[in-house]
Amino acid sequence: MKRIWNKLTGDEKGQTLVLVLILMLLGGLIIAPLLAYISTGLEVGREVYEEKMYGQYAADSGVEDALYKIKMDDAALPDDWEGTWDKQSYDTSFTYSTPQLNGNDVEITIQPYWLLEGMEDPPQGMTPHAEIVVVGDTIGSAGGNGLYQISINYDRSIGELKIDRIGVWLPAGFSYSVGTSNLQDDPGAKYYCVPEIVPYRSGEAIIWDLSSPPPVSFEDLPGDGDKRIVTFQFAPDQSPVSAFSWVVSRRNDVYISWDTDIKLYQITSQATDAVSSKIITVEAYATKNEMRELGSATLGDYCAGGGTLLEATDDERYRDRLYMQSDATITTGDTEGQIPATATVQAAYLYWSGWIDHHYQYWNEVKKLWEWREIAELKYDPKKSLIDLVENEAKVNRVLFGSGAPLTEITADEWQVMENEDQAETWSYSCFYDATDLVRELIDDDKVDSNGSGTYTLKHAVVEPRPGYPTYYFELYNTGQETGYPLGTPAIKRDDGERLPGGEWAYAGWSLIIIYSSPETKGHQLYLYDDFVYSGMNHNVDFNGDGNPGGTIGGFLVPEDIMDEDYAAHLTCFIGEGDECYEDDSLIFNDDYLSNTESPWDNVWNSKSPGLTTDGIDIDTFTIEYPTIEPGDTSAQVDLPTGTDSWNLVYIILSFRSEITTSGAISYVYVGE
Repeated sequence: MKRIWNKLTGDEKGQTLVLVLILMLLGGLIIAPLLAYISTGLEVGREVYEEKMYGQYAADSGVEDALYKIKMDDAALPDDWEGTWDKQSYDTSFTYSTPQLNGNDVEITIQPYWLLEGMEDPPQGMTPHAEIVVVGDTIGSAGGNGLYQISINYDRSIGELKIDRIGVWLPAGFSYSVGTSNLQDDPGAKYYCVPEIVPYRSGEAIIWDLSSPPPVSFEDLPGDGDKRIVTFQFAPDQSPVSAFSWVVSRRNDVYISWDTDIKLYQITSQATDAVSSKIITVEAYATKNEMRELGSATLGDYCAGGGTLLEATDDERYRDRLYMQSDATITTGDTEGQIPATATVQAAYLYWSGWIDHHYQYWNEVKKLWEWREIAELKYDPKKSLIDLVENEAKVNRVLFGSGAPLTEITADEWQVMENEDQAETWSYSCFYDATDLVRELIDDDKVDSNGSGTYTLKHAVVEPRPGYPTYYFELYNTGQETGYPLGTPAIKRDDGERLPGGEWAYAGWSLIIIYSSPETKGHQLYLYDDFVYSGMNHNVDFNGDGNPGGTIGGFLVPEDIMDEDYAAHLTCFIGEGDECYEDDSLIFNDDYLSNTESPWDNVWNSKSPGLTTDGIDIDTFTIEYPTIEPGDTSAQVDLPTGTDSWNLVYIILSFRSEITTSGAISYVYVGE
């Protein structure tokens, strides 16, 4: 039996085959429905996942579209969102729809919020005051961290200012570096304070509470003059463009001041699938830095051109060649002084200025040329106003302007006339015309001369020359009269070769300022001063009329990246009657003497200007770079001292790089599916 059993159990040949056949049979019965189930699951998963993904993409696109509208000040946004936001709540919101995206209908709502909602509840009201201005910005790096500066500017016009607290908010992803504030530098100082760090709007607020005795005044804080500075470090070393700061005082009349140039928006983007009606909603918050105190702050800049109408032929002090016309070229491009090809003209301002006296021109039939003579009838009548002189006698407020024929006759919107010192019956004038619509029309209708490479030539001229009329002469107006004044009286010579009195004052010229905006251009803040001013000799011209020599410009905020830019700030001056032979004319910016390729630092008003084909007028542009202007600067001093020479200032325009940014989304969450 044992031998039989061993024989039966020891021979296993063929058993494996039997098992394999059984398993194959079972697999064949199971695999078909299993594969069908897997396929169905994959298809359903793909549809559900892709549907959700497309909905999220559509909602995200709605947020991006809203950010663009906010950044570009879309015309459809409510008018009451302009200016300073000083309400704790806004009833108005802006809702709109986009074309269908990824098969989703997208509706977007933009809602404004007060920047400090939920952080401060000002019992004395929220109206910001001009007496105290608070601005904050990244100004560099220190110890591997970013360096932030809060600038508190107080004009001291209302007496002592006690400070209760100073605060700053950093967005998500940024954090205060403990112990780095300059308010902790001196434990014995009145301002010594360790800040409290509290969560706020997905980021953190750093608050220096100075309310404990003894009270801390503005004068006690670090800094000097009208500015006090609080600095601290933060991580990481990047620029938190949506950060903002504020100050609370103990006064009832000036209680709270904050970064009024920063505005906070809530963006809600809802994507609805057109087939399934499933909804995905994204809620985001974003800030925009608009910069304060200047309506022309823009994502753009300016350029200026022009030309002379009087040129010297032998002695540069005496400009005796009068031109019928002159032209200027403004070029599109990406370098300084050029306008981007994508730019939109926001404003175009035309100025012309000159010196005139009581001489007139007439046609000498014998000599076959125009001559200058003096007649008593056209001498200045003291009983008449200077406006009468401009409008009715000299008619210098009427010119033809355009780009080739036909030109457009225009009359100045504003004009100023000064009787020249120590020169009876001679005057200098300045005229202004808002040429915005005219320049836009010339460009839009392709009436501007173009060389095919984006170079526009804008010509300023009077009537076409008459037979026998020298091409370097022109009339001011086209009435056909043979007596009258041109835009400037030349330094005329008598028949005996002597010049008429006052000829050294002779000048005439024009300038066109174009202010443009472009998505490709960084933010700039512009200041234009165009009060007609006589310099006098040995004098620092008060060009902004504040009663002090030179002028202090404020209300901008220089960003950190100014250190890497070659065109941080620039300014252009239109000056009449500068002379190369008289030195000691300078333009000083923050104690730095400016110059350009045609105008040295000690003789900037020399009737020579870069880009002008003829001498005779100063339309000079000067660039300003770091460290003449530094990150965090909110003001600058500009001086125009003159020595022996005297001249007329028609305008000065300044452009400063300033923060004009949107933060992107400072918080972002999907709130529904």
